[in-house]
Formats: sequence, C-alpha cells, structure tokens
Amino acid sequence: MSIDPRTLARTSDPLTSQLAAVDVLGSPRHSQRQRILAAIRAAGADGLTYEEAGDAAGVKNAWRRVSDLLQLQLIEPRHDAHGDVTRTLSSGRAGRVYTTPRGQGSLW
Repeated sequence: MSIDPRTLARTSDPLTSQLAAVDVLGSPRHSQRQRILAAIRAAGADGLTYEEAGDAAGVKNAWRRVSDLLQLQLIEPRHDAHGDVTRTLSSGRAGRVYTTPRGQGSLW
C-alpha cells in the first residue's frame, strides 16, 4: 500500500507541516527534494529550471524530484504575460522555470 504524502497535510497548512508530511514517509528522496526546494526558493522570483536546480543542489536527474515537488504543490511553473517562462536546457530544448507558490518564505 502506498501513502500519498498530500493526504498527510492540507495545501493550506504551513510549509513546515507539508515538509513534515513528506518526512513521515521516510523517503530516501526526501533530502534531495529538500535541497532542490531550497535551491528554487533561494533563486527567488527568477526561479530555476530542473537542470539549474539540480546543479545548485548537487542532484542528478533532478526532474524526478522537481516532479515530486510539483505534485506536492511546493513549487509551480513561473508565468509571465506570455505564459510559462522557459530557459534553454543543455539539450538545446526549452525548459520550464519553477518558483515557489506565492513567494513563500524560508523553509523553516
């Protein structure tokens, strides 16, 4: 049986409660998610692509942890008047830029 961490904390709960809900599961990926979240948060309104966040956090294949953070609603795609903000990835393709919802404060 798999437990969905989103059911352990409401989206209206403080960020610390949401992170604790993920931690309760004892996921080995938790520290990678935290490091990526901290990197995206540190980038502020500019945000980061999954590659930039992975480089800043020292995490390979960061797109997996970015996907987790999106599902947990701890990050969101950055938008401007023209839609999603993108930057060029190392592959030459456009990559979405992610930021924290509504400019949330620090992790703790």
